[in-house]
Amino acid sequence: MRNDALILLLLAALVVMLAAALTGAYQAFGYALVGAIGLTAALGFVRSGVPASWVPPAVATLVLLVSFAGMFAYEQVPVLAPADTWGGFQPGTAFLVYGVWLPAFVTLALGFALVFDRLAARDAAEDARGESR
Repeated sequence: MRNDALILLLLAALVVMLAAALTGAYQAFGYALVGAIGLTAALGFVRSGVPASWVPPAVATLVLLVSFAGMFAYEQVPVLAPADTWGGFQPGTAFLVYGVWLPAFVTLALGFALVFDRLAARDAAEDARGESR
């Protein structure tokens, strides 16, 4: 099994998440969640012998890591005036909205478009060959 190391790391991240959830350590839970998401993405993207296949999960994990670090660093910052907001949000919430939600929605839309395009091309090729589904 070529993914044994990734699966063992994912198991470790899930155990850390469980322990953090049971003890109320929300920051440890958040960082372990980022690790679990990155490892899950790596299981889907990484191909042996193709170093560039590490780029998508590494970029996604880095964006999430920076977003979670920003959320935790600015979670207690008071907003006393409109100038204290970032993009209309309390700074910690801005990291959540612009660093977690927005990239996720863009990625989901882009992923849907790419998968739809590949499936449509495959169906067109099958129709051209006269194959039935």
